[in-house]
Amino acid sequence: MGIRHTGNENGEKTMNNENSEKEKNDRKKENNYLAIALSLGVVFGILADNLALGLALGVAIGCLLDIRKEKKP
Repeated sequence: MGIRHTGNENGEKTMNNENSEKEKNDRKKENNYLAIALSLGVVFGILADNLALGLALGVAIGCLLDIRKEKKP
């Protein structure tokens, strides 16, 4: 991967960069379920005094929600 220039010398955004920013925002939205589920799994694991189980459940639920989200049209 290389460094991508996101504007001209004055820091102004160009038309081509609007599409790349939209793609970045779409990618950020895709990862939300995994992050939320993993966070809840950690909390559950701490409360249940079994962090490994909480992490595993958080990853599993996050992945399932991401897969389910991708299948919807």
